[in-house]
Amino acid sequence: MNQLLLLGIIALPLLSCSDKPHQEQVHATEIKKDSTDNKYSDSGQSTFSILAVDSNSGYEFKTIETNYKTAFLDPDGDKNFDHYIAKYTTTTQSCTGCEQQERTIRAELNSFSAPKKTILTLEQKCDELLLDATTYKTTKFGCCGAADHFEIYNYENKLVAEGDGKITIGEIPNSPIKIYAGYTQETKDSTFIGTLHYSYNSDDTYAIRIQSNKLPLDECNIYSPNIMFQSRNPRDKYDRDENQFTFWSLDKLEDTKKINQLSLKVDFECEPSLKVKALEIPIINGKPFGKDERVQLISLGHK
Repeated sequence: MNQLLLLGIIALPLLSCSDKPHQEQVHATEIKKDSTDNKYSDSGQSTFSILAVDSNSGYEFKTIETNYKTAFLDPDGDKNFDHYIAKYTTTTQSCTGCEQQERTIRAELNSFSAPKKTILTLEQKCDELLLDATTYKTTKFGCCGAADHFEIYNYENKLVAEGDGKITIGEIPNSPIKIYAGYTQETKDSTFIGTLHYSYNSDDTYAIRIQSNKLPLDECNIYSPNIMFQSRNPRDKYDRDENQFTFWSLDKLEDTKKINQLSLKVDFECEPSLKVKALEIPIINGKPFGKDERVQLISLGHK
């Protein structure tokens, strides 16, 4: 009797252990079968190559990388948004002793509703390419302490705006109109220090070239000035983090010719002893200084 009781006590924990729930094991072949049963799939190749070796620049190499992102876009600007697959192919050539790199980014856009058909192809020489609702932005990194260069394109690959260091944007609520302002440094003509770019879209752009005598670079930063919109209406707001203005005073605006009471202020950071004056450009009837000329000149006053 005692022996039977002892056997029963030993068997009880063994039985309770075998009754515990456990996860069902799935064989690798079953996982593979399920994961390939997709409505659509695509793949790309990534490669790395050593091209040459040099005593000064080190090893020269090339990479080709493929990755994917998704985006909710309105490429035509007609408020017909759709979900897109963006296939990025990034080709980079550089060397182990180089500070710069040569990079080309290609983005192919396919709609989720028709994923086998490439609707748009974007390709730019840049270091970054970011998709936005109706435009896309590229960044080319500055070398050796120089400012990064930014460009904004529409989805027809036409340039809308550009700037060194930043592009200042003005949003108008309930309106398709956007205002862009940027500055690029002059590299060819020593009688100019740079160009202010003002635009609404790829077809409506202005370039204001800034004339100046030579300024000492150790006392004046002529590479990336502060660019600000100035409005007389207190309803208009500025988001410092996004470097973006919202012009509530122009709510529901449909015609750029009705833009008034705005101005652009361009301020270079220089030593006070140089007495460099900020540039102020009034926007009259939607145009800098109210002028029709697409290329204009302005002088920078200083000591």
